Parts: sequence; C-alpha cells; structure tokens
Amino acid sequence: MEDGGETGELIPSDPAFWDHFYGPEGEASGDVFEWYLSFEHARQCYERFLSADSMVLQVGCGTSTLAHDLINCNLARHVVSIDTCAPAIEQMQALSASQQRPATNKKPSHGRGRGKRKGGGQSAAPEPAGAAGIPLTIDGSVVMLKPEGASYYLMDACALGFPAESFDAVVDKGTLDAMLSIGDEADSCCWQMLEEIARVLKPDGLYLVVSGPKIKGEPDWMLEVFHKCGLWDMDNAIHSPVQVPLNTGGAGDGRDDQPVDSVGPNKKEYFITCSFWTLKKKPSSS
Repeated sequence: MEDGGETGELIPSDPAFWDHFYGPEGEASGDVFEWYLSFEHARQCYERFLSADSMVLQVGCGTSTLAHDLINCNLARHVVSIDTCAPAIEQMQALSASQQRPATNKKPSHGRGRGKRKGGGQSAAPEPAGAAGIPLTIDGSVVMLKPEGASYYLMDACALGFPAESFDAVVDKGTLDAMLSIGDEADSCCWQMLEEIARVLKPDGLYLVVSGPKIKGEPDWMLEVFHKCGLWDMDNAIHSPVQVPLNTGGAGDGRDDQPVDSVGPNKKEYFITCSFWTLKKKPSSS
C-alpha cells in the first residue's frame, strides 16, 4: 500500500481502498452511492433493453440502489448484484432484507476509482427460499430468489459462480473502467471479466456498460479492449455530457451532474458513455 503523505490516504489500486470507502470511516459509509449517472439520468438506457421478465446481473454494485430502482420501475424480474467489497454487500443485504429504499441527497460520482478489488468468489447469504421463488445455481447450490426482488453476493466478476446462460442482461457502472486501471495486467483481467460475462449471458442477451468520464476526441481504451477480446459487437452507444472539474485531470469525482459549460479557452468536454454490447460468439470455455 502506498502512503498518501501525512494523511496516510489509501489509493484506489489498493484492495483496501474499497473496504475503507464503504466502511465506517469512508466517504460512502452507511449511505447509498451512485457512480456516474443517477437512475433517472440513465433510465432511457435501461428501458431500451430491460423488461419485467428480465433476469439481471449487476457487476460491481457497491451501494448503488440501481437494483431496487429497476424492480420498482418494472424493468426486471430479479436483480442479482455482486461486489468484492464486504462492507458494501453487507449494507445492501440489510437494505434488501428490510425492503426499504433509503433517501439520499448525494449526487452521482463521476469518478469510479482504479483497481477494483478482486475477491475470492464467495457468495454471501442467499435470499430466503420460497415456493414461488426463481431458482438460480450459485457456487454449485440452488438458491430460490424472490420474484421482483434484489439479492447481493460477495463475488468476483472475473470468477462468476453462476452456470452458463443464467442472465438476460448484465449491467456494469464503472467496474470495467476500474479494471482498466490496474496497469500492465489490465488487458488480461478485463478479458477474463468479459469472458465470464459472456459465459453467463444468454445468447440474445445484452451487456450495458456505463463508462467515463472521458474527454471528447481522445481514444477510448475500453472500446479497444472489447475489440481485442473478440466476443462482442457494439449495438449502440449514448453519450451524456457532464461537468468535471479541471483539477481532476479528467479522472476525478466531479459531482455536479450538469451539462458541460463550454465557455472559455481551457474548458474540455467530458462525457459519460452508455454502450450496449451483444454477443458475437461464446467463449471457448462455455
């Protein structure tokens, strides 16, 4: 772990970053926290490919209430959310058990951080079984999921504990971005994640990636990773302008989810991208 000076601040590439971020002393402690775009801002993206019958997987959920928003808007049959951060998963399991969606005044953060922590693939406690439940195999055991509900598991997106073709759709708000920031191993880690998502996605399913912020006109490395992987075709993309403070170097957490102010010679245009990906072919391991 690198030392951030006298404050001893953790850096996002450290596995402890996310435990601290969502833990008792962290910025998102005890509260819900949205990355990049609020649900209402990105709602048209979800409505484009989700329906009341959709079985949805959310990778890298943190403490986002996206799963509950999708259920409340009749855009999913059930949402399974995974993350490798235990404090975040424990908080969201408690929320799911209470079936209450807390109010929050926080604006979505545009900075996703770097080096998303990778866990050991363990799943947390499942939803209670029910006669009318939805069966799903998780780490070799059949779990009955609650219809029109959300469940949360401690799991690594690079080692998903689900059988092939378990989901109609996969949603990713910034997790692939964080994987891209690992360093020299970024490509192989991203490919492993993309192969796992391709494995658990149904042949006619869709993978929605919310990514950013990016500077208009600069190369998009995420697109290059998708193309190198060779399993995916882009169906469409929606670009949403956002205001990012100039002192962040383009990767900070500008929190004002407002249109870009293009006045002034030093202003740069940033945008969040919602890209839709379909399967070109299944990975050979499927």
